[in-house]
Amino acid sequence: IFEVAEAIEQTKISDVTVSQLVGSMATPYGFAAEVCSAHMAQNLGAKCINLHAPAVLSDPDLAARLRNEPIIKSQLDALGHCNKALFAAGSCEPDSHIVSSGLASRSDLDWYVKQGATGVLCGRFIDAEGQAIPGELDDRMIGITLDNLQGLEVGLLVSEGASKVAPMLSAIAGSCVTHVVTSNETARLMLETAD
Repeated sequence: IFEVAEAIEQTKISDVTVSQLVGSMATPYGFAAEVCSAHMAQNLGAKCINLHAPAVLSDPDLAARLRNEPIIKSQLDALGHCNKALFAAGSCEPDSHIVSSGLASRSDLDWYVKQGATGVLCGRFIDAEGQAIPGELDDRMIGITLDNLQGLEVGLLVSEGASKVAPMLSAIAGSCVTHVVTSNETARLMLETAD
């Protein structure tokens, strides 16, 4: 997502708002979600709505209170008005971004995999059909829910690599994806796996 945001040629598009889909998190890549949305908005000449909250909290009650804080509530409400989304699919591998960023612990990951998780979209675990796997992390997260990603005018999935094949196919099966940006090798693996 960061690379896409950086690659967008500067332009001016009227009546566009870029919204951050998940709250802030630690990242091994040296940038956070709010940087991606801010750079994308800047390059498009668009308004930007960042989520001013962590992506995951340790306490579900605190997360619920933050989701109801007026400024965060309005930022989350804006996600319900999105007609296009740009997102990546995460794997359920032990070294996946969801673990390295601190969104989920290794034991969280193991639990979701036992429930049938094949991928992660915006911090939410999904099964092979792209359906949400409810779990205790949902009550602690601040960000878009999967139902807000399904059936959009444009759902642009940007991912690549062998470990992303199953998550990408799951996202497609779940009606979140209308377009895919990936490498030739990943596309070939996706086609072979889908057959």
